[in-house]
Amino acid sequence: VLNAAGETVAVTRVADELSLTIPTSGTYFVRLTAENSFVDFVGSYSVSTKSTTFAGITETEGNDTTATADALAGETHFLGSLSSSSDADFYSFPGHAGQIVAVNFGNKIQRNPATRVYAPDGTLVKADRTGLGLTATLTQSGTYTFSVQSDNSAGTVTGSYLGHVQISKAGVVDSETGNSFESAIKVVIP
Repeated sequence: VLNAAGETVAVTRVADELSLTIPTSGTYFVRLTAENSFVDFVGSYSVSTKSTTFAGITETEGNDTTATADALAGETHFLGSLSSSSDADFYSFPGHAGQIVAVNFGNKIQRNPATRVYAPDGTLVKADRTGLGLTATLTQSGTYTFSVQSDNSAGTVTGSYLGHVQISKAGVVDSETGNSFESAIKVVIP
C-alpha cells in the first residue's frame, strides 16, 4: 500500500491478507507483484478492499500533562495531532503490576511520534524516540500515563498520528527485536 506521495505505508509478502490503519485521510494505492515469501506467484488473483470508520478515542486538547491526560479504558486505538515541536499529548490507562503495555503507531517510523510511559508515581517506565512504539512491563498497580511527543530521533514530528495501546497479562517482553539466534529470548511452551 502506497500513499499519494508514492511512499510505502504497508507491505505483505504472504499473499493472503493485509490489514492496516491509515493515519491520515487521502488517496492510497495498492501495488501487486509476483514476489512472495515462499515462491514467485504466477496466476489469477483477486483483490478486495474494505474500509471501516475509526473506532477509538480522539484526543481532546488540553491533554498536555499527566494531570489532564485523556483516559483510555484499556485496549483501544487513539487519534490525535501534535501542533508544534513543543506540543505533547498524554493518555492514561489503568494497570496492574506485572501486566505488559504495548503502544504502537500506524505510520512509517520516522513519521511516528516519540512515546514515554510513566508509572502511577510519575517515574519514567520506558521511552522510545525511534517511532517504533514500545512495550513495557508495568511495575506497580494504579493509573499509568503515556505521552506522545514530537521528538522522534529522525526529526521533529508534527501533524496527525494514529496509535494503538494494548494491555495484557504478564508475559515475556523482548527488549530488542531479536536480530539473531544468539540474542533471541528462550520461551518455554508447556
